[in-house]
Amino acid sequence: MKPNEELSSTDYKHYTLFGPLPSKAVVDTMLDYSDELKANYNLLQSFYKAFDDRNFDDLEEIVRKKLDASISSYMKMSIKTLRLHLPHVQNSFDYTYNNYRIEGINKIIVLNRVAYGYRNLKTIRTVFFYILRTNQLNHIRKNHKIKHMFQLHKKN
Repeated sequence: MKPNEELSSTDYKHYTLFGPLPSKAVVDTMLDYSDELKANYNLLQSFYKAFDDRNFDDLEEIVRKKLDASISSYMKMSIKTLRLHLPHVQNSFDYTYNNYRIEGINKIIVLNRVAYGYRNLKTIRTVFFYILRTNQLNHIRKNHKIKHMFQLHKKN
């Protein structure tokens, strides 16, 4: 689900159920169907904003406040879990460290386990570099450094 700021009110696309509409109008139409959906959507959007702005005070306020009766039980359970781990979440806001390198090592271990079926070292190497390259491209795309993966291979 996109953050509300990324929804367009000018770019029209054809939607099967709605016809040609901008994405913001489609979301607004769907939210008009259910108060429960609207309450959950607005709560989720406030989480998006707090995380994107890296504003722990806003996040803590959202988690600590009494929830509306129309909030779904799944969302309430998620907020309860978040409330339980709030000090750890604060650390992630305060420090820029993460465990992506360790997760990369875990992928190498999994690849090694999968590689027992291959006879050729060249094939294993190709699969390994394909996985690494795909992960790098996904990381770059998430940080909006490129818009399309083919721009990396553009010939001048």
